Amino acid sequence: CRGATAVPAHKPARNPQAGPFAARVFTARPTSPELTLDSASFRVLLLRRLRLPLPLVAAFCRCRRAADALGDHLAACPRSGLLRSRSGPLERAAARACREAGATVVSHALLRDLNLHPDRHDDRRIEVIANGLPLWGGAQLAVDTTLVSALDSAGEPRRYQRRTQGAALRQARRAKERTYPELLRSPRCRLVVLAVEVAGRWSPEAAQFVRLLARCRSRAAPPALRASSVAAFTARWSALLSFAAARAFTASLRAMPVSNACNVDGLGPDLSEVLSDTRFEEGPPGASRMPR
Repeated sequence: CRGATAVPAHKPARNPQAGPFAARVFTARPTSPELTLDSASFRVLLLRRLRLPLPLVAAFCRCRRAADALGDHLAACPRSGLLRSRSGPLERAAARACREAGATVVSHALLRDLNLHPDRHDDRRIEVIANGLPLWGGAQLAVDTTLVSALDSAGEPRRYQRRTQGAALRQARRAKERTYPELLRSPRCRLVVLAVEVAGRWSPEAAQFVRLLARCRSRAAPPALRASSVAAFTARWSALLSFAAARAFTASLRAMPVSNACNVDGLGPDLSEVLSDTRFEEGPPGASRMPR
């Protein structure tokens, strides 16, 4: 980006790059493949943050509207299918975090196949159902992930976004409530929405859920290591989710297959490994976040 001139947005929203975990893709140590970015993806993230033109892609979106140089249309187009395709990596990351916390996880369960008596029989799915966690009195958790943009497909701030930080995240939560009214009424489960903006901002609900998962996982740690364990697992899972969202988002902007963008499945690490990985979270001076 040396020597480049920033292209200002016409009507910028309030800073969508602030808040808890918003910069995890830049601060997390690349200790495993799921916590690394290839050079092209890393460059796209930097260009988006600086509001500079992105690499060349097709001139038109799948909806037949022109694709702008800053990627605002591709980031928010509801007709291209990109929004739905981006959810896959984030769903897998959320399922892995719940499993590592000690939950039994079921993924992509059709709502009509559950003994919930849904209002309508359609293809709605619950992305992650987590059982066995002590959160909220041991309630079954229905976890739904979403990756949203603070700008609409025309590059304009969404409603209330100019005055209120995280307005797009609150709108995403209300949209999920309208999609799953049965889960809100049911006393047998609790709807948890992991909402993240494409610029990095997390919803308060998503950030708090990661912290609660870390507390669950750390109950088995020795008392002297419990606080360190909570901090270490919070850092690990916030990075896991942030990298999954970033890889899916940058792949869609580069017109690359999102399905291959992020494989975050695998066995959970031991407590000693997590503590070791996060001991020097800021890294040595001059450490690169890109793979070598």
